[in-house]
Amino acid sequence: MITQDMTSIDPKSPRNVMIKPEVQTHWGWWVVLYIFLAGLGAGTFLFSFIMLFMDKLTDPARIGVFIGPILVSIGAFMLLLDLGSPLRAFRLFTTRSTWKTSWLVRGSYILTIFVILSLAYGLLPWLQASALGKGLGLVAAIFALLVLVEPGLLLAVNNSIPLWNTSALPALFFFSALNAGIALFVLISLAFPTTIGVAEFQLMAYINIVILIVTLVVLASFLEIVKETGSTAALSVRLLLSPSFVRWGIQGGMLAPLAIFILCAIVPDVVDIRFFYVVASLLILSGGLILRAGMVNSGLRLPVIS
Repeated sequence: MITQDMTSIDPKSPRNVMIKPEVQTHWGWWVVLYIFLAGLGAGTFLFSFIMLFMDKLTDPARIGVFIGPILVSIGAFMLLLDLGSPLRAFRLFTTRSTWKTSWLVRGSYILTIFVILSLAYGLLPWLQASALGKGLGLVAAIFALLVLVEPGLLLAVNNSIPLWNTSALPALFFFSALNAGIALFVLISLAFPTTIGVAEFQLMAYINIVILIVTLVVLASFLEIVKETGSTAALSVRLLLSPSFVRWGIQGGMLAPLAIFILCAIVPDVVDIRFFYVVASLLILSGGLILRAGMVNSGLRLPVIS
């Protein structure tokens, strides 16, 4: 069997039969939730650790470094549900010969190490200011970076689905997950109204503006790159860019929060900022989930020539 991206074949050859591209059905909502929660948790931990390392916004940051690995653990559980069998999950850790070629196996190790290190860091707040605690947090942050890109790599190595099979996908998931993690950190910060003022909110607004712009640029580049790789890829892009995806994933999940954060960067009233931040953060979180659902559900397999 040969997998090719072809729109036509020689009709005179009886052996060449083309099957039209079909939407992949192997990975569904469990994988979507895994990709979303793993990125969200890693992004939340990473930004919270940076705040603790800089000794800024320490109250919400201490909660963020604890919530981050919890979300990643829930995401990993979703992946286990997709595997369907505890034995299959156990084999991910015992089949050593596949770790060099399988991002599913590599990801299992990365997730496990990250959860262990980040939970140890989050559960021992009295060590966070020490050299040992900072070292532990730094190693956990490095693994958080790996968790941020791992879901994109897990999809990108699939050669039969051109929508995923591009190096731009891990970058897109990375920035989108980091943006979602900061959005969750902002929501956590709202529980500390006496310690988070206008200056801090405006700083986070500037950070969100930059990351949202980068995410939009990476998304546009991703779509252009994929469209040029063949007819199946172009069809996947058209399927992805459905009216609901554009409305809720791009306009609602990226452009609207970007406009709100620009407004937050100049509004002096902290009460108004808190309200706007709640709206923008919820839009970012929902948009991130829609982005991943659209990416997974729009994956078309290349035509199979037999």
